[in-house]
Amino acid sequence: MQSSYAYFERVNFAIARLLRFESLQVSSDLYNTLGGTMIMRFVAFAYTYHYVNWLSKTSVIKWHKVPTSFVVITLVMWSASMGLYVVDYRLGIAVLGFFSLLHVFLEFPLNYHSFSGIGKEIKDIARTRTF
Repeated sequence: MQSSYAYFERVNFAIARLLRFESLQVSSDLYNTLGGTMIMRFVAFAYTYHYVNWLSKTSVIKWHKVPTSFVVITLVMWSASMGLYVVDYRLGIAVLGFFSLLHVFLEFPLNYHSFSGIGKEIKDIARTRTF
C-alpha cells in the first residue's frame, strides 16, 4: 500500500511544510505519526470532495443528456487507462498525471460559473435580509 502512495508523498510533504509540521521529515513519518495521518486524511477528503462536487453539478454538466457514443468513448478511455497501470504502473501514473493536470485547467470555466452563481446567491440573500 505504501509503495503505491509514494507518488503522493511529495504532496503531503508540501502540505506539511505549508502547515509547519516540522516533525514530518521522512516517508515513514507520514504513515506513523498523527500529523502524517491528518494530512493523508485531508488529501483523501479533497479528492473525494472533488469527485462528489462534480456529481453535484449535474444541472450544469447535464450528465443525463450525454450521448451514448460519449459514454462508450469514456468507458474505452477509462479501460485503456487501467490497462496502462497493469502494463506499467509508472507509465500509468505519468499519462494519467498529465490528464489530471489537463483536467484541472479545463475545469476552470466550470469553477468560474460555480463561484459566480454562489456570489449571486449571497448577494440576493444579503439584499433580502436585514441584519
